[in-house]
Amino acid sequence: MHNLQDLRNQIDELDTELLHMLQKRIALMKEVGETKKNLQQPIRDEQRERQQLANLEQQARALQIPEILVINIWKLFFELSEEIEK
Repeated sequence: MHNLQDLRNQIDELDTELLHMLQKRIALMKEVGETKKNLQQPIRDEQRERQQLANLEQQARALQIPEILVINIWKLFFELSEEIEK
């Protein structure tokens, strides 16, 4: 059996890693926004969003992650992307 504090420390480390990954994702969102502006493309690409969600739901099932969690997180990403890319 693991020590509770050890488990919490592992979670804390993962949280920090997740924050760093989020920082990278947001930076990429900004680059995508600039590229879309240069190419005069619309901010939202609903077809891509639907494809991404379907792909991510499939991956979530394979990894035994609740699909609703993945859907909600990525819908937030899509909303945030719209704000960042403007």
